[in-house]
Amino acid sequence: MAWDELHQPDGMVRLDESTLVERDVLNVVQQIMEYDQNLKVQYLEKAAKTGDAPWRIIERCKDGEWRVIFYTWQMDQRVIDRLRMADCHAVDILSTVDSHNASLRQREGRRFQERLGEAHDLTVHILKSPKGRYTFKDEHSNKLVTVDDDPKPSWKAEECS
Repeated sequence: MAWDELHQPDGMVRLDESTLVERDVLNVVQQIMEYDQNLKVQYLEKAAKTGDAPWRIIERCKDGEWRVIFYTWQMDQRVIDRLRMADCHAVDILSTVDSHNASLRQREGRRFQERLGEAHDLTVHILKSPKGRYTFKDEHSNKLVTVDDDPKPSWKAEECS
């Protein structure tokens, strides 16, 4: 096929008689091939079942076998970003995970301090209250909690003879 037959005026490129893809898709495929010669993009629409992603990225491993890295529904910049993030030679995964875990621990620590402060404020309010019975809604369990300074015992004391 000649160049004019392959490249349509609407920005599409004809792969075969029945398949058209956008030029942007071909640019992403080219970027993937430039990023790593062992990567290949496969278009699976004809072989795919209903509900399956139409694209898959495969890699030629050191043993010569082709293995699937992942499937994708759209061939855009996110695919390249995902490949770069998964590349342990280009990204220090351990430090990325460690920094993410540290931020989660900090967030959890702040949340714990907030809950502790709320509990402290509630306790001070209950102790200063002149009422003998205090009821409040627990925001975490959505239950009503009653604090009673003179609860009725659930058991009876018997006198010893």
